This record gives sequence, C-alpha cells and structure tokens, in this order.
Amino acid sequence: MKQSFFYILILSLGILTLWLFISHRQTTPDLTGYVIRTTPKRLLIQSENPKDMRAYGGRERYYELIWVNIDEKRYDVGDYVDVWYHSISQHYPRIATTKKITQSMRVPQKDTTLTRKQIIQKVYQDTPSHPAELFVIDQIEYDEQAAVWHVDLYDVFSERYQSFSLDDSM
Repeated sequence: MKQSFFYILILSLGILTLWLFISHRQTTPDLTGYVIRTTPKRLLIQSENPKDMRAYGGRERYYELIWVNIDEKRYDVGDYVDVWYHSISQHYPRIATTKKITQSMRVPQKDTTLTRKQIIQKVYQDTPSHPAELFVIDQIEYDEQAAVWHVDLYDVFSERYQSFSLDDSM
C-alpha cells in the first residue's frame, strides 16, 4: 500500500513538473514592434524592421502589420510590444488570434526629455489619415547635438514618405 502511494505521488509530481515546464516555457515572440493604431478591441502592430520581399515578387520594403485582439485597453499608440499569436489571416494587414501580448523590455532608451512613445503619438496625432493610406514608422532617430527627433513615416500602399523633425523640449 505504501509503495503504490509513493509511485502515485512520484508520477503526479512528474506530470505536474512537465506541465509547468511546457506551459511556462519562454519562446521568442512572433512579432515585436510598435502599436500604431488602436480600437477598443484591437491593436495594429508593425514590425520594427522591413523585409526585402523582391525575391518573392514583392516589394523592397515590406512591413509586417498585424491586428491583434485585446481584452482590455492597456496599450496605446507608441508602445513597443512583444506579441505571440495562434493563427493568422493571409490578407494585409493581417489579423491574428492573440495568445499573449506584453510590453517589450527591448525598447531603446536615450537620455531625452520626450520618450519614443510620446514622439510617435505626436507624429501620428499630427498626420492626417486617409482610408487608402497606412503609414508605418520607417525610422525614428534622436540627434543629440541638435536635441531633435527625426521620424520618417512610410505609406505601405503608395510607397510615399513623410518626414518629421520634432524638438525634444516640446
């Protein structure tokens, strides 16, 4: 009797350990990037760096754009996030079933008055939007000597650029 109880206990602990290992394993995010649009139930997230898709008959600058579902509004335009998802649609921008979304810890920080998030929010706030346009962040840099942020937006449909220079002391 004691021996069978011991085996059941060991087996139960082994199963529990395996379950914890599998369910809490850290995997790399499916997408890391900036939130560029929000709705009450979804976020539009862009990859930080473009892919060159010319070898596949695509464009030179292809930005991954994915709408992800959210349960609560914890994220805003300009947030840098990591996203894990289950399934994804094949149109553009894509729509994903969200597994997990977290604030990314890999956002570059500089000693500035304004944060990247504040600069991104200001740029998108000042950029008029048209339904046929979808501007993504192509480049965001800080010029320390001039104390100025330089932001380039890129329209993924027309391949048109818009550039902004914002004073850091705004």
